Amino acid sequence: MNVLTFPLARHEDGRGWFAELVRASALPKPIRQANLSRSRQGVIRGLHYHERGQDDLFVCLEGMVRVVVLDRETGETFTEDIGDDNPVAIYIPGTYAHGYEALTDCLGEPRRARRPLGRRARPAPLEHDIADSLDTRRVAVTGAAGQLGCALAEAFSRDQAVLPLTRQDWDVTMPAPQLGRLELVLHAAAWTDVDGAEADPQGAAAVNVGGTQHAAELGAPLVCFSTDYVFDGEKRTPYVESDAPNPRSVYGRTKLNAEAAAGDEAWVVRTSWLFGWTSTNFVRTMLRLGAERDEVAVVDDQRGCPTYVGHLAEAVRALVELPYGVWHLAASGECTWAEFAEAIFDEAGLDCRVRGIASAELGRPARRPAYSVLRSEREGAPVLPHWREGLRACLERL
Repeated sequence: MNVLTFPLARHEDGRGWFAELVRASALPKPIRQANLSRSRQGVIRGLHYHERGQDDLFVCLEGMVRVVVLDRETGETFTEDIGDDNPVAIYIPGTYAHGYEALTDCLGEPRRARRPLGRRARPAPLEHDIADSLDTRRVAVTGAAGQLGCALAEAFSRDQAVLPLTRQDWDVTMPAPQLGRLELVLHAAAWTDVDGAEADPQGAAAVNVGGTQHAAELGAPLVCFSTDYVFDGEKRTPYVESDAPNPRSVYGRTKLNAEAAAGDEAWVVRTSWLFGWTSTNFVRTMLRLGAERDEVAVVDDQRGCPTYVGHLAEAVRALVELPYGVWHLAASGECTWAEFAEAIFDEAGLDCRVRGIASAELGRPARRPAYSVLRSEREGAPVLPHWREGLRACLERL
């Protein structure tokens, strides 16, 4: 659903409290009217919609309110509790029905403290914190339902107004819908079926190249995610940004062309062997197979850097403060797929053997690079933790 959530600044001390109500620059449309309502606990404002289609912005000044949104065409719903414990504003397009339930009284009584008395003083003056909050950017994340998009949305939403866009919200093979003003676009939507790209090169190009071009047309600084598969794998030392690409697969060629489509105001992030706590990936597949079998066969002649999406997302937060261009961001350390599988079983406590095999035994349509370890030669490049630390962090979330 195309419901937007914006974090709001809220501060309090012994003198009183300060609450940000709205940041107009982050909204897709200008504010035409403002209304204020007070309700007793348990009061429900039933689902309704505006026949003229005007959008709504929900903010809870005191207490807690449960906001409910319904897509009248698909039946999809959105629910979030907002207020003292979750100071955010929710922007609801006028095509949706919406309502709310008051979870607490809000009738002018003294405001409940959101933190226990005797809490530590804030580390900076109130005025400084307020000034910092005004720098919040409106950030769009494409491919928000995927493992990388999910991690990016989580990392950036801590202090930014994130607009998560799934394929249902925007099929990136088509021009973008009206999204309002954006300060940053994190373009994680991609065709990632490496073998499927060999059978449908036009489909892969439409998503990877055309999708990147459409993301660039939004007019905001862009982070575009590329791959180690832009290299041929003939080296035996890590690939750096100045190494010449030479992709050997359709997938690799579409990602290389996508780098060019990103434009000049873009950070091109080459990374590798992504895994996370959502979606289908090597870690989740090995955990399933390791629980079902006594032995699994895994290729042992491809070497790279398994990269945890949580660590990559944090690195991207640092990257967007650095100059545009191509950057290699992958986990420290290196291993083969078979070694990675052994580590997964070891960390998860699964009694499953790994039998190493050659890539040729799998007979896959797309050629993979035999060696694709990525390192950065650029000054100030973020350094990610070791892949084994990423594995442990991922397993804690599964």
